[in-house]
Amino acid sequence: MRTRTAALTSALLVAATPLLTGCGGGAKAPTTPTESPTPAAHDEGSPADRLAGLVAAAADKRYVARYEYSPGGRKPTSTITVTLATDGSWRFDVPKGGLGGGTDVAVAGNAAGVYQCGLGDAKSCARVAGKGGSVPAKYDPKIERLWLSWLGVLGDRSEALSIDTAKNPSGVPGSCFSVEPTAASLSSPVPSGTYCLDQDGVVTGARLSVGSLTLVGAATAAPKSVKLPGPVAAGGAVPTTSPSPSPSASASASASASPSTAR
Repeated sequence: MRTRTAALTSALLVAATPLLTGCGGGAKAPTTPTESPTPAAHDEGSPADRLAGLVAAAADKRYVARYEYSPGGRKPTSTITVTLATDGSWRFDVPKGGLGGGTDVAVAGNAAGVYQCGLGDAKSCARVAGKGGSVPAKYDPKIERLWLSWLGVLGDRSEALSIDTAKNPSGVPGSCFSVEPTAASLSSPVPSGTYCLDQDGVVTGARLSVGSLTLVGAATAAPKSVKLPGPVAAGGAVPTTSPSPSPSASASASASASPSTAR
């Protein structure tokens, strides 16, 4: 009889075990989440990173574009034409870029060298530097440096430059960035100001000490190569500043302007 009672008690305990573990204070199994975690926000990078990306696109971009240009940021404005050919040659036509605004000039570069040309009635060019060289200061309208050298500096993260996003000047599309030298920079390799480019690397505008630019219309396809506007000739380069009057001319003018002292 005792054996039968013990067996019955044991069976009841085994049957009651699942109920006790389900209703008691035992730890529950962790619940597997059914929702995926929220993805982190996309980091577009710093302004310097974004500008470097646009500059990288600009390095391979070839096009023809026209810009409203104000030398030194002053009016009146003129329209310059920028040609970046597919073979690496280039040309910048700058109205009123010579003789202190008295005549139009162009600067161009190809496999044979760098040229500065007068665009007056008798168009002619002079070779002013070898291949890959720079236009000498005497003949340099300067604005071509934006494409030929300053953009490359803006994409170099080792340069001591402070770069931030900037408000787009009126009429200028694309993305704009303010650029200033840092305290560590004794002399800035680029002018301070605002530089603007579109996502394809086309310069859309700039506000710099050398002048203000605003893209006119859309850039068009580049030619295979640029052509010089005139024949190469000795003395064909045009100074950017107005010529100083000769001493003899100045003396004659002074003499004619002075009242006669003869009796």
